[in-house]
Amino acid sequence: MDTQIKQHNRDIHTALILTAILLGTRLTDIFPWWSFVIPVLITGVVITWYHWKVHSFFVGFITGFTVWTGVSLWFCFTSDSLILLRFGWSAGAVILLASGLIGGILTALALYTGKSIVSNKKKTLSL
Repeated sequence: MDTQIKQHNRDIHTALILTAILLGTRLTDIFPWWSFVIPVLITGVVITWYHWKVHSFFVGFITGFTVWTGVSLWFCFTSDSLILLRFGWSAGAVILLASGLIGGILTALALYTGKSIVSNKKKTLSL
C-alpha cells in the first residue's frame, strides 16, 4: 500500500512539473524567440531527477528539428508562401531545412545542458 501511495504522489508530481513546463512554452509571447530553450532545459533537469533513460541530445535534436520544420511549413502554407517566394522555390527547401537544423541544435543543446546540470553536481572541479 505504501508503494502505491508513493507512486501516485510521484505521478501527480510529474504531471504538475510537465504542466508547468508546457505552460512555460508560452514564454515566447513575452520574451525573445530563443526563450523556448528554458522549458527544454527544465525538462532536462526533470529527466535526470526521475532517472529516465533518455538520449538527451538525440531526442532533443529530433524533437526540435520536427517542430521547427513543421512550424516553418505551417507559416509557409498560411502566408501563401510569401517567405519562400522571396528566396525562390529552390532555396525554399534549404530555408526550411536550415530552420529545422537551427531549432534541432538549440533544443538538443538545451536538453543536454539541463540533464548535465543535475548529473554533474556531484562531481567536484579540481585545478
